[in-house]
Amino acid sequence: MKKLFVLALFLLFLVSGAYAKPNKMEGSEYIISAIEAYKNKNYEVAIEKLELAKNLYPNNPNILSLIATCNIDLHKTQEAKTILKEGMEKYPKDWHFYALSGIVAKNEGEGESAIEYYKKAIKCPKIQKIRKKEYKETIKNINEIMNKQQELKNLGDLFEKKPDENMWVILDSVTKNGSFLVEYHLKKEIFLYPEWTKLISINYFKDPTYKYDLKKQYEEYISSLNHIAKNLNTSVKLTKISSSNNEIIFMWSMKEREESEITRIFKSENSFTYVHYGIKKANLTTDEQKEGVKIVKSIKLKNNL
Repeated sequence: MKKLFVLALFLLFLVSGAYAKPNKMEGSEYIISAIEAYKNKNYEVAIEKLELAKNLYPNNPNILSLIATCNIDLHKTQEAKTILKEGMEKYPKDWHFYALSGIVAKNEGEGESAIEYYKKAIKCPKIQKIRKKEYKETIKNINEIMNKQQELKNLGDLFEKKPDENMWVILDSVTKNGSFLVEYHLKKEIFLYPEWTKLISINYFKDPTYKYDLKKQYEEYISSLNHIAKNLNTSVKLTKISSSNNEIIFMWSMKEREESEITRIFKSENSFTYVHYGIKKANLTTDEQKEGVKIVKSIKLKNNL
């Protein structure tokens, strides 16, 4: 959807009256080159060509929108914000700048700001009906996630130590018979669900009638991983990091799935807890492994669990 949005912007620029000047051909070449660069994900090149076009047409809002879009794709958030602020000030009735600002806010996990920008885009006089419908749906989805966030806040009471709330937020949970599953996503990715780059999930199992055997739990988990890998026609790379009577920490990765995880299993008298730290990468650096171990070891349940 975003790709179509961007290409539509390029076409809008080409068919606008921007080229009713002696250097029409030169400007067209810059825009055509920018289109090709963008389609090939060469965003830096696209920006370079667009800046040249902007020198010829400094008052064309479409060029500014496209430069902001490329910066968003490059994850240059501050640069994008600066351009979008300029666009909203110079062209207050152009919906593209508000819509793109909504995307930036959503990518930063700032739900309320994103909603305000999308609402402003919807109110612009020349916004397309399809975009108005799309942004109304986006506002609805953001509100649903924010409302769910409010409902899930009390789950934090289960932990004496939990993930850093400046970085992580609870996105989902399941509770049953005293056990629970809590899933944390990076705050900046909360509105990108189900896509993620890192996540933390905590599974707590409690059954007073069950005999909790740490070694058996570990072996069953590894067996399940191997079974999944076999079905996917791949293999699991496994590394045990540490082990004691009450705790095992290990790392696994599946290259074909571009996914790695550091897992900690620890037990109490009548419960087991799994802490999973997943990363969408096939191979973790030493620093990433250290960060993962630190995170899974930091999680601590309250004494009554």
